[in-house]
Amino acid sequence: MSFKNKNTFQLWKYITSHSQMILRSQIWLEESQERPNTIDIEFWGIDYLDLPTLFRGISIEIESAVTCPKGVKHQSKGSKLLKITSEGEVYYVIAAGCIVGTSNWMLRDRLTDLSLKYDEILMKL
Repeated sequence: MSFKNKNTFQLWKYITSHSQMILRSQIWLEESQERPNTIDIEFWGIDYLDLPTLFRGISIEIESAVTCPKGVKHQSKGSKLLKITSEGEVYYVIAAGCIVGTSNWMLRDRLTDLSLKYDEILMKL
């Protein structure tokens, strides 16, 4: 399973103590909208990450290798090696899971409020 999107995503939030991160893209679906919708790429159980703070277009897929090219091994049982590609560059995240969902939360996110539910789940790894 993979996720691809042409939108610009930015590092929205990273919580070191909880090993969680969100990459977010804000999109206007209609001119009449009062606020944009968002696409959140939410990671949890992060053991390793090597990312810029801005992506112009993004692709995420699970790699089958046990060790990422940078030499870092999976640290937790059940972790996944996620390959992230943007503008021809390749980055890696080792995490327990990843979910991509849409919402209209603007300034809110699931890292600070787990009761929030995505309007639509686009991908779950």
